[in-house]
Amino acid sequence: MKWEVISRPKVCGGWAFKNLHHFGLALASKRLWRIFNGTSLWRNIIMDKYLKYKYLANWLWSSR
Repeated sequence: MKWEVISRPKVCGGWAFKNLHHFGLALASKRLWRIFNGTSLWRNIIMDKYLKYKYLANWLWSSR
């Protein structure tokens, strides 16, 4: 079957499979949001070790 058919909702005749690419992007975005806006110990470790710049824009421009 075509992916377009399988990924449709069940009420529309599909099997309701998720688009894994979009689902992965959503999970990565959620993790990044929590790293930049959270207050947990894990966030502090990641920020101190890997992201010395506290602002996302500075981090993105420094990686070029």
